[in-house]
Amino acid sequence: MKTDEIITNDGQSLNVVDVIYTIEEAAEILKIKPRTVRAWIEQGKLKSFKLGDLVRIHEDDLQALIDKARQDSQ
Repeated sequence: MKTDEIITNDGQSLNVVDVIYTIEEAAEILKIKPRTVRAWIEQGKLKSFKLGDLVRIHEDDLQALIDKARQDSQ
């Protein structure tokens, strides 16, 4: 199957079939407020990318945040 690619600001290539989340969806998954997700993005703790004017979070980046938090808490 051929898929189109989106190139993020940091040069990552995303297939359009990759799972991406809105800030609100990521917040719901993490059981936190969207403003916390926005703060983490601004602080560089969570990677995100722009799709036009919209901020999106790749599922791998959300998982990396979770993995790092789990590792740091041990």
